[in-house]
Amino acid sequence: MAVLLTLGGLLGGIDQAHAVAVEQPTRVAGCGGTSAGNGWDAAEGDFLTADEFISCYRKASIRRVFPSQFLSWTIGDIRSDKSAAGKRAWKLLNDNRFKK
Repeated sequence: MAVLLTLGGLLGGIDQAHAVAVEQPTRVAGCGGTSAGNGWDAAEGDFLTADEFISCYRKASIRRVFPSQFLSWTIGDIRSDKSAAGKRAWKLLNDNRFKK
């Protein structure tokens, strides 16, 4: 998805509008990160829910031990949660035993 930025006559006496296209990564359906590349993108990761992250990047066996109340939480929210269950959820998401 390209975003169009326009610079008008307010900047330094420019009379015509100049357009600059800026390419921004977009979420692609399914696993595989963004349109800018394949794999998990750390910048995007905070906005994935735990359920989406587990589906794409972790083995299904993690679901047996993962606290179910955190499945709808974003990765960023889980990281900042300081409860015992939140710490467990964060630890499990980063545990290499469950990596695909």
